[in-house]
Amino acid sequence: MKSQLSSIDVRVLSKELQEGLNSTRVDKIYQISKRELKIKLHRAGHGSLDLIVAPTFMCLTRYSRPAPKDASSFAMQLRKHLSGGFIRGVKQHGFDRILEFMIENKGREYVLVVELFSKGNVILVDSDKKIIGLLDWQKWKHRKLGVGQVYEYPPEGVDAAAIDAGEFNEILSGSEKGIAATLATGLGLGGLYAEELCMNSKIDKDKISKTLDEKEKGILFESLRKLLDRELSPVVVLKDEEMTDIIPFELETYRGFEQKKLESFNDAVDEYFSKQEFEEKEGKAESGFEEKLKRLKEIEQGQRKSLDQLGGKSEEYRRVGDLIYQNLQDVDSAAGRVKKKEITAGDRIGKVRIESMNKDGTISVELE
Repeated sequence: MKSQLSSIDVRVLSKELQEGLNSTRVDKIYQISKRELKIKLHRAGHGSLDLIVAPTFMCLTRYSRPAPKDASSFAMQLRKHLSGGFIRGVKQHGFDRILEFMIENKGREYVLVVELFSKGNVILVDSDKKIIGLLDWQKWKHRKLGVGQVYEYPPEGVDAAAIDAGEFNEILSGSEKGIAATLATGLGLGGLYAEELCMNSKIDKDKISKTLDEKEKGILFESLRKLLDRELSPVVVLKDEEMTDIIPFELETYRGFEQKKLESFNDAVDEYFSKQEFEEKEGKAESGFEEKLKRLKEIEQGQRKSLDQLGGKSEEYRRVGDLIYQNLQDVDSAAGRVKKKEITAGDRIGKVRIESMNKDGTISVELE
């Protein structure tokens, strides 16, 4: 199953969000879980919208997510700078899994940077790219993210959407990996789209990249251009009636699979990831219920065992009590004589035999 958005997915999503959110007003921002935000927006003529920002995806959602009673410090910080502001643009940084929201508020310009790789992150910067606040302080080999520092992008990768034929050929000629592996990592396409290119080009995906001739490289480059320019036709891919992937346009890879068409790729992202998130939460809740039920059953079994033991003891205590009551005169007489030190252990008074005499004044007796 798909676990995160690819660079191509982010590219398509950024274009949809740019079109759908331009001039939209930011209302409130909530941190609805440790690493997930809900940004309430208002678009003239459409009313309220909820934008979900998670570590591996983001989208406008139709699924309701409850807002916490108390706002986190990061949510409060975002509200302070962004509430009442307007989104002036949405774009992808290069070909990375990074989305940037340009927001104008009270004459000031901000950029809300959403990183959709690794653990994910959300960073608020000013017009000079200085970090005002961020979801998670992070330190990488090539950069450090913290309040007050200038935001730095990850090391520049290849922009597959802007690469020319010469650069494309150099990447292939310099790789000893299979073609699909080279395209997936060298161009940041990911495995699915890399294999799709090989399939469309009718070239073995495992063929070593540097062994390609000029004609094969040209075919692959043309396939890349066509793939990135494909007409939008978002679908959820199903396998055995379960969602297994989402794609922004038709792929040969999934020809023959059952597919559910949607109006936008945003809707596909929402359908796939939001539903998956809700099912995961339901699974955790059910697991928690089962665990709690198991603990309660163990407690019940322990209590029943204690009751059985107490039931047996109560019968014994009742028998002893009856014997004491039946021989109460002899017991009282024995207790009095022990107190006066008139008898010792081993002596007998009526049906009462003194077994032992303790230093604390208690005695043990045997009743016939």
